Amino acid sequence: MEEFVRHDADLLPEAARFVGGAVWPRVARGGHVVLDPADGTELGRVDTGRPAADGVVDSGGEFVVAGENGLLLRVRADGTVMDRARAAGRIGALRRLGEGEALITTKGTLKAVAL
Repeated sequence: MEEFVRHDADLLPEAARFVGGAVWPRVARGGHVVLDPADGTELGRVDTGRPAADGVVDSGGEFVVAGENGLLLRVRADGTVMDRARAAGRIGALRRLGEGEALITTKGTLKAVAL
């Protein structure tokens, strides 16, 4: 087995997401690190302030990630935050629903949102 990347942050022991041509593993202290799939080079970091919810959604060249605390961030792959919003409740997961839409799971609810 080859080592793909060695990182200075604790990456969560779960499947990383491949979205928008980049690899998005979650970081234990909150957020994501964005990696080049060819060589593991870090492209950027996204800090959600709290543990990141599972999932990354491609939104037309930008990406939406969420913190478990209900914070939604629209970011570039280099980690630049373009927009932020609050969702009611603690977010468990974020999934692409359709073009320009995402599905958010919170404790006891399932929400569809326009991006």
